Amino acid sequence: MTAPSPTSVKYQFVADYWTAGGWKPLPVTDISPSSDKDRRAYTAATLTLSSVSATVLAALDPRTVDPATGGQVRWRITQLDLAGNTIGWLPRTGTLPGAYARMFVRGIRRRLESVTVDVEGGETMILDRINLTSKTIAAHPVYTGADLANWTLDEVFGNGTVTAADAAATAYLARKPDRVELASGDNYFRLTESDMSSHGVRLLDLWGLGWYVADRDHPPTFPGAQATAKLASFADETLPVDVDPIIIDLEEAITRDGDWADGVIVRGDIPSGSYTERWEYAAEKTAHTKGLVIEIGGAAPSSNLAASILSRTVRRGRDLTVTARARLDVLPGMTLEAHLVGDVLTGLITSVKWDFQLGTMNLQVQSAASTDPDVAITEARTRALNAQGAYNAATRLARSLAPAPPDVKAEAWQASQMIGLGL
Repeated sequence: MTAPSPTSVKYQFVADYWTAGGWKPLPVTDISPSSDKDRRAYTAATLTLSSVSATVLAALDPRTVDPATGGQVRWRITQLDLAGNTIGWLPRTGTLPGAYARMFVRGIRRRLESVTVDVEGGETMILDRINLTSKTIAAHPVYTGADLANWTLDEVFGNGTVTAADAAATAYLARKPDRVELASGDNYFRLTESDMSSHGVRLLDLWGLGWYVADRDHPPTFPGAQATAKLASFADETLPVDVDPIIIDLEEAITRDGDWADGVIVRGDIPSGSYTERWEYAAEKTAHTKGLVIEIGGAAPSSNLAASILSRTVRRGRDLTVTARARLDVLPGMTLEAHLVGDVLTGLITSVKWDFQLGTMNLQVQSAASTDPDVAITEARTRALNAQGAYNAATRLARSLAPAPPDVKAEAWQASQMIGLGL
């Protein structure tokens, strides 16, 4: 897919809030969603509303939510060309638009003429729930990883069933966790997170459309999704036809500080009768030079959590921040192939945040590495430059000269009317 020119696209925003009488429309003027494979809540969004009544504010109050009822807000975004044809949408989980993301309100900020509502996936509700008893709780009955995940969802939401998103998840859900105990004061998210992470998987709420267990580095996307997003900061005849020249800015950071480490220790303790049981896992490279110590509560995970974390920390330290024109089919877990003048960088997309007022997306990329540009553009140098190829090259050049993203037009779509924003 090629990202549209910022002057040839518009956006429709739909948002509703839940009441005892069903869904009612919200006066939404903008939605800024994000998706992050490493964040506890895989998906989140900020909604901007025009002024709303006290009744609506009360319905959105994050302090009064009943997890069993579900998220108080649902929303969807459609990307259209100027002829009104759909060219993209969020949430992007299926082959057709129309699904709503459903999320829990985490905060509200009201100003004189607008209201901002922050919403997140259901993982945050699991994180909020803690064992308030003075005793250690044992999840029961738990015979498999699937039992553990479903028990957790049942405790927090009253019901729930997880789906395996990939082979790693299928293997985890079929095995039996060693110990599934929740100490007094511990939260329910830790119960699943520690054990799953030790096997390289995580629990995630996919846009409020279903609970999944998935490979930590490759969350589920949608049918037919590309494995690699090929983007470029320039446009000329050497660029392969499947590379989209939409990069506006790119920053590469190489650092020893932060989350990079080549040695990890994870340790914790859990009350066991009259004493406290201490456990520890460790993992390191052959000659490690920087260690990371992580303290967590609860019983020991059923596999080496330190080794699982190390597999990710050693890939950090060379990161990219990329700003590009908005595409709604680029998601975390995909590989970025960034074509720059004289260089090609590749890396794993960890998060995407969209800004539709600017018509842009911000990509955070880890495990960056350089690729020989002569190898990367072999396809361009060997393919025949036929009429279609010449047309593509000319189109890229024209697109690269398009006005800056702030010229983007946006419009908010409510249940019964369209509110124009400077169209």
